[in-house]
Amino acid sequence: MPRQSLLDKDIAQIEPLSHPHFSPINDLGLDSQDPETRAWLFEILTCKEAAKEIKTTPNALATFRCRGRGPAYLKLGGKIMYRRLDLLAYHQAGRVEP
Repeated sequence: MPRQSLLDKDIAQIEPLSHPHFSPINDLGLDSQDPETRAWLFEILTCKEAAKEIKTTPNALATFRCRGRGPAYLKLGGKIMYRRLDLLAYHQAGRVEP
């Protein structure tokens, strides 16, 4: 049975499971049917790229991981990587609406 890529799945099915309070489709006005949007959301970033994306340092991300905080991450072959979707969700989690 062939593996189905996350890019082939419907984003609406994935989002509620991984980030119940954040929907990039609604919150950022993205088109869920656009393949480029899907590729952008699920792009895998290095620690350095991720840190730049959320305006922090790679050392701060390492500290967050040790303390069980910060954005969700992946361990791929011993390397720590981040999905852009997880970084966006983490960034949105800090938003306060009075």
